[in-house]
Amino acid sequence: MKRISIAFMTLALAASTLAPLGGVQPVLAQSKLNEGTVVKVKGSTSLYYIGSAGKRYVFPNEQTFLSWYDDFSGVVEANPQDVAPLLIGGNVRYKPGALLIKIESDPKVYAVSSNGVIRWVKTETLAKQLYGDKWNLLVDDVPVAFFANYNVGTAIESAAEFDPEGEETVTLTISDSFRARIVAKQVSKNLEECEKAENQLAKIQKRLRKRGLSIESVVDGFIQRCVASAILPLGPGQPVPVNDDDDDDDGKKVTICHIPPGNASAKTTISIGWAALKAHVKHGDTLGACSGQTHGDTTAPVISAIVATPHATSTDIGWTTNEPATSKVVYASQALATASSTFAVANGSLVTAHAVMLPNLTPSTTYYFRVESSDANGNAATSTEQTFTTTAGPAPVDTTAPIISQLSATSTNQTTASVTWQTNESATGKVTYATQPLNTASTTQTATHAGLLTSHAVNLSGLTASTTYYFRVESADGSGNTATSSEMTFTTKPVPPPVDTTAPIISGLTVTPHATTTLVAWTTNEASTSKATFATQTLVTATSTQSAFDATLTTSHSLTLQNLATSTLYFFLVVSADASGNTATSTETTFMTLP
Repeated sequence: MKRISIAFMTLALAASTLAPLGGVQPVLAQSKLNEGTVVKVKGSTSLYYIGSAGKRYVFPNEQTFLSWYDDFSGVVEANPQDVAPLLIGGNVRYKPGALLIKIESDPKVYAVSSNGVIRWVKTETLAKQLYGDKWNLLVDDVPVAFFANYNVGTAIESAAEFDPEGEETVTLTISDSFRARIVAKQVSKNLEECEKAENQLAKIQKRLRKRGLSIESVVDGFIQRCVASAILPLGPGQPVPVNDDDDDDDGKKVTICHIPPGNASAKTTISIGWAALKAHVKHGDTLGACSGQTHGDTTAPVISAIVATPHATSTDIGWTTNEPATSKVVYASQALATASSTFAVANGSLVTAHAVMLPNLTPSTTYYFRVESSDANGNAATSTEQTFTTTAGPAPVDTTAPIISQLSATSTNQTTASVTWQTNESATGKVTYATQPLNTASTTQTATHAGLLTSHAVNLSGLTASTTYYFRVESADGSGNTATSSEMTFTTKPVPPPVDTTAPIISGLTVTPHATTTLVAWTTNEASTSKATFATQTLVTATSTQSAFDATLTTSHSLTLQNLATSTLYFFLVVSADASGNTATSTETTFMTLP
């Protein structure tokens, strides 16, 4: 898997990255830095997002910036004195749904959700379903220091639990992300103050009861007014009722827009008791009905695609509904209509893809169950009774390290090499290498790939030509079992010799004539071929010529010209070509054969 490396380990973008920003427009000293502007400080490499309340937020790295923007064309340049008065509000987080992130010390890959929540994508298959076959190209390594900007949420078990496009749609701008964070903090803080007041009033009420006095209606009214005031930052919505004497709390309801974690497209309008409001606010819900939704729903959800996945002592029950609804499974080891006792597991979150785990089951046992779902308006649906049988025993704990095979290293050129290998199960990949044996090397280097794979390829760069390198590879599976190969070597390619463009130098040309043959000899300053061309007329005008040739590369050349006429004048020249094809030709000369 190819890793997208993070070029900076500081809060600023590298100068080399910002160099192409020829379109950056200067901001005059008197200009206002409006909310939503991305600013580069003149003379610095840092990029800031201008938020509300006079604060600026730092882009930790280039990948964070590019998760929100297509390019740097909108970045403006400002004078340091204009930006300095703006307080640092924190770091900008990755845009929800845009990319996947991980840290060097953890093989897990996380999807970015709203409100700074990250969720572990449990399998490579699931990552492909959510982000496509090239999902690994969307993985960014995040330094541990920046990883603290996020909160780890529940793991993603199926593609139905997370919608990348929906996440991006809900949080269109960085300001949306900050506002949700700030509002949730403020409302949570306000509600904590109301809780403190409620606890103090409860103590006073307790003391009054000992004296036969009671002020329940006054206390309830005060607390409800406090809550109504506390949630004002969320925006307009139904007011919290005051002086409601209904003991069942049904009248003390607040309408909110419930946004399921990681599935923002499934948001729905619900009514909750005011005492539960604080938990919903922290979760990311907002006051008032969701846009375009009403309370006129009287139709129960439609339950479909019920699937039971049994294990030895637990079973996963999954199903879908055509609208967001709660999840509940009722089960027993006998038919439910006649069972002496039944059990139930429920989840109040409103989702369309339901997943419930039934715990503490008995191996090799048949269970009877039905599923139930209720939408936000209380419309309930119940499935028919179904069965599943648990498996014979617990799944074995993985304690076996991966098996490394087909390990090889190839020097692709003078400064790079590629190390490849296979593992019998999905695992990480790491190469440790040095120019000395690893157990004695003073310095070693490492290179890795991200994610869990069975086919591994790691590219090494910055190597030295004609050098032997020692290396070994490591792979760890999802359970942390690690395998290490034996040490091996490869040698980088040498620097190619310079190209020869110089022709040989011919010297010492001699001729020894006979009656019908003649010996021609000469020398060259480098190994080259031997050729003599001759005729009874000057070679420039001769209508026909003869030649003798020897392809052997030598510096001492000797050719015998045969089938000559006696007492005849011959014109000739010699030619020599070196191994690179550079050719030298002598001047034309003559000889006379003997009678």
